[in-house]
Amino acid sequence: MTNEAKFKIGDKVKILYTSTLFLKQTIGTVGRIVKDTNDGTFLVEVSETIGGEKQWWYSQDQLEMAETEAKERPKRNRSFKMSNKQKLDILRTTKGKFFTVLFTKQDGTERKMNCRLGVAKGLKGGENNHKGHEEYVTVYDMVNKGYRAINLETLKSIKMAGATITFD
Repeated sequence: MTNEAKFKIGDKVKILYTSTLFLKQTIGTVGRIVKDTNDGTFLVEVSETIGGEKQWWYSQDQLEMAETEAKERPKRNRSFKMSNKQKLDILRTTKGKFFTVLFTKQDGTERKMNCRLGVAKGLKGGENNHKGHEEYVTVYDMVNKGYRAINLETLKSIKMAGATITFD
C-alpha cells in the first residue's frame, strides 16, 4: 500500500479548530495548503480567523477527517449566552476589518449593519454620547458613512470572517 499524498500545495481544504472565544467550540473553516513537508504533514493557512492564528499544521489523516466531518455534519445554528464584555471581545478580534451585526434599535426595530471598529476618518473632536455606558460600542457604518452605536444588550448576531455568531 502506498501512502500517496491526497493533498498538494494550493489545494483548498476544510479544517477544524477549537475556538478560545466561542466557549471552546469546534469551528469549521476553509484554508489553503501553503507548505508540504513530504512526510504527510501540511501547513494550512486561512485568510481570516476569529481571534488566533492564521496557520496550522495538519497531517493528511486530520485533513481527511475534517473533510469527511464537514460533509457529514448537519448545518447547525448555535446560539450563545455571552456577557457584554465577551461580545465586545469578539468584536475587537476583527482588528478593523468589516463585520455585520444584527441588533434591536432603541425604537424596537431590528437593524442589520455593515461596520468597522477603529475608524478615525472624519472625527471632528466631538463628544462620544455613549462614553461611560459600557453596554454601547461605537462603530463606523460603512453604508451610511457615519458613526453609530450598537447596544450590546440587544445584539442578536455578528457575522465576521465567514462565521455567524448568534446570541440568546
